[in-house]
Amino acid sequence: MVMPAGILTFSPEFEKARADLQAARENYTALVEEYSQLIGVVGKNLETEYMLKLGKKEHELFSCQVEILRLKREIALFQAARNRGESISEEKVKEIIEREFAEYKKQLEEQCKKLQTAREHFSAKKWTAEETKAFKKLYHDIVRKLHPDLNPDLQDGAKELWQRIQEAYKANNWDELFLLADMVDELLEGKTDYVEKINSLGALHDELEKITGKIADLTKQIADTRRRIPFSYEEILSNPRAVSKKRQELDEEIILCKEYIKTLKKIREQI
Repeated sequence: MVMPAGILTFSPEFEKARADLQAARENYTALVEEYSQLIGVVGKNLETEYMLKLGKKEHELFSCQVEILRLKREIALFQAARNRGESISEEKVKEIIEREFAEYKKQLEEQCKKLQTAREHFSAKKWTAEETKAFKKLYHDIVRKLHPDLNPDLQDGAKELWQRIQEAYKANNWDELFLLADMVDELLEGKTDYVEKINSLGALHDELEKITGKIADLTKQIADTRRRIPFSYEEILSNPRAVSKKRQELDEEIILCKEYIKTLKKIREQI
């Protein structure tokens, strides 16, 4: 670093280190955007498509399977009481069933919520390609300016604003996000870019090492996420024949379950 005639200049090595850091920060910004897009958009779309094409059938099958278990348990309770020469009331059986099947009830309710969420997401406003492009650019800029990993020197108000932005993104509330973007510009007005404040080669290298580590961690997190549900649905959803075959298999199982339910209900009525 040389300062001739009162003008601050930097060595080529310093300038290269600064450029490397800026490139790494841009890379990290793109990864953050990719991960947010993965969770907030791609994942929701896959979940919606799967629930509407196969999830409804799976829910119906699971409901039938729970009904079978419930009827078999009721029959077993009545038969056990009869074998002991005792009587058991309908109310008592109902009480036992409700207690023992509370977890199944919870699972069924969760499936219903997923189906409702899928229907709402499917019915939501569809954005044009131009609007989507503008939104992605906006979010990219916000990440670069406000992400805590890239701007550790920002005040607490910036962290709160960042949290609000994440909530708006997850809720797919794009109108809110555009309003928050204006608040970001107001908050950062007149502030110097974080990298521009770094004036030593060692500090640049330290910061580059930190960002490189975060890039590796986030890259792994993205890869791990793509292997989990709902992203694992992508293989079957991309194959219409596979979807059709799965629906047929589910329909066949549902028919068998419903026939078995009829049989169990007759046995239950005879007790």
